[in-house]
Amino acid sequence: MSKAKAEERENERAEEDLVAQKESALWSYIMALAAVIGMALSAIGVFLVWTTFRETRKSNEIADREARVAAEIAIETRNAAILAERAFVAIDSCVLHPPPLGTTEGFMVEFELSNRGKSTARILSIEYHLGNEPAFSKRTYRRHSLNLQILAGASIECPRFKMRRRPSYPCHFTGFVKYTTIYNAQFETYFAYVLEGPLDVNLLDDLESRELKPTYPYRMPTDT
Repeated sequence: MSKAKAEERENERAEEDLVAQKESALWSYIMALAAVIGMALSAIGVFLVWTTFRETRKSNEIADREARVAAEIAIETRNAAILAERAFVAIDSCVLHPPPLGTTEGFMVEFELSNRGKSTARILSIEYHLGNEPAFSKRTYRRHSLNLQILAGASIECPRFKMRRRPSYPCHFTGFVKYTTIYNAQFETYFAYVLEGPLDVNLLDDLESRELKPTYPYRMPTDT
């Protein structure tokens, strides 16, 4: 009986061990399956992230292209509007005046400008150069700053500014009037005159003014 009981207990332990092994194997299988499923889900997640990134990049590229196209269209529309509605400033005359009282040399310069365009022009400056060569100079200009408005179809006389007497004559008085119009677009109107001189207060007849005649030197740029 003792031997039978011992064998019975041995069989029970063997069965328990077998059940435990089966449970352990089952859990190992479940864990392996879970790992495989996790890896698959991770791969799917990586794929989805990559797909999302790819589509986002494509969307950004499309948006960039559309933005560039829109910007180009806006620039073309702006340029067309400027061309159709801009101001055109013309130089009607340039007059030499005697210098202020108490000044014995040099002369005053006065420009008359007109706006032949369709919108208001803002005169920013008159930049000029005095040289000996009969050519439009591209050297450093002297600047007479202004802040004047000319309505469409109107004309104005710019404030006079002083220029010193030249040591030799004739000299060539060249430069440009810088102005802005709609959309703050900037343009330039060029001029060229010859000062026959010598010009000073003693040689201006009875302190009268003298209107200059335009010349057309070589290298004369085209108005913008």
